[in-house]
Amino acid sequence: MSGSTYTTITFENRGNGLGILRLNRPDRRNAVSVEMLDELNKFWGSMMKDDEIRVVAFLGQGQSFSSGLDLKSGATIPRGNPAVYRMDKEGMDIVVKMRKCPQPIVCGIQGHAYGVGFSYALGADIRILAESVKIQATFTRIGLAGTDTGTSYLLPRIVGFSNAADILLTARTIEAKEAFHMGLGSAVVPDDKLEETVLERCHAILANGPFGIRLTKWTLNNSVDVPSLEHMIALEVANQTMTITGKDFMEGVTSLMDKKPPEWKNK
Repeated sequence: MSGSTYTTITFENRGNGLGILRLNRPDRRNAVSVEMLDELNKFWGSMMKDDEIRVVAFLGQGQSFSSGLDLKSGATIPRGNPAVYRMDKEGMDIVVKMRKCPQPIVCGIQGHAYGVGFSYALGADIRILAESVKIQATFTRIGLAGTDTGTSYLLPRIVGFSNAADILLTARTIEAKEAFHMGLGSAVVPDDKLEETVLERCHAILANGPFGIRLTKWTLNNSVDVPSLEHMIALEVANQTMTITGKDFMEGVTSLMDKKPPEWKNK
């Protein structure tokens, strides 16, 4: 898929397994419209079946990652419970697809990450924060429940229950330093270094065995709900049994011993 396929987002296949997704409504601070919900749903659905793309850099075009739901497009929001339910379900399924897709997602967040935009950032595996970032779970400020688009599931697992309650109940603005200390991001960088840092993380992932990376994301996803260490050990034994008998394991060992870059076969 290319960027020309979409209107509110762009996607670039950089080759060698790297894909770059951008929210592309900079004039609206990448506010999430009904059309963007549809396009993000289609994009993340396509990633679940894509064997070529091995990691996705997730960015926002312009000065903000996303200012949240586009309230000015309210005229296009359907009326009536069944229609609103379908729209809500479609929007919230985006995070489910982000977690289920096999590609690690590295998200770069600058400027505003509000409301549903914040929720989509939580759906990533790794988050890099720009110094300008302002995070806000705005839902309760507009009369909604603060538990939207996976926030009630993902946020406590990322920052702990107390911090999650603080963010969701107060709807206050969290800036870069506090967000980092809460664990919302793995690094804080100058705005002009954000994309560079995100791509560095992506390339670091791509340097590793493709099948092992996919299994690692899958296992980490399961780890947040699996009831015991023994259950996780069972998954890890299965992972290592599958990978240790593959060609990439031998390639990894050989390249390490020979001090040369590996040539992964994804086998």
